[in-house]
Amino acid sequence: MEEKRISSHPEITQVDQAFEALYAEAYQPLFRYVFSRIRERDLAEDIVQKAFLSLWQAVHKDRRALTEPYLYTIARNALIDYYRKKKEILYAPEDPEWQGIATPEGSPLAEREVAEERGTLEEALRSLPPLEGEALRLKFFADRTTREISQILETSEANVRQLQCRGLKRLRKELIVNAHL
Repeated sequence: MEEKRISSHPEITQVDQAFEALYAEAYQPLFRYVFSRIRERDLAEDIVQKAFLSLWQAVHKDRRALTEPYLYTIARNALIDYYRKKKEILYAPEDPEWQGIATPEGSPLAEREVAEERGTLEEALRSLPPLEGEALRLKFFADRTTREISQILETSEANVRQLQCRGLKRLRKELIVNAHL
């Protein structure tokens, strides 16, 4: 495979630069997605790094592998392998660095309320069927598009929209039930 050199440095290729750009753009969202599934920072970092390493190795065999959906598929498969080895299934673990809820500094009461809301939401997410929960996590934790989610989950875009719609309806219903308890 002949690679065009695009820099004065003889060892940097278009593929190298495209990989670096993908790494810079995708690392944080991929980390948030993986971390939302396993709650362990070091393990999440390891899985993300292994996903990028696998992508790097695949790209040198076939340039077409250099896509974000393929990267998420690698990470998702690594998570499945992790849980298969661990014999445990966790659908929506707590994410202490969640960006979706802001806590006023110095307010223990507000922090406790936010923690309770997170716990309630996580419980509701765990109650969803796995594919619905996965589709919602990819959309809201990893900021993926419907097309990207369809590639990652290996299903049609219409099915992804259906999974998200059903998941959100069930989530709303579960949260309303929990609010009345």
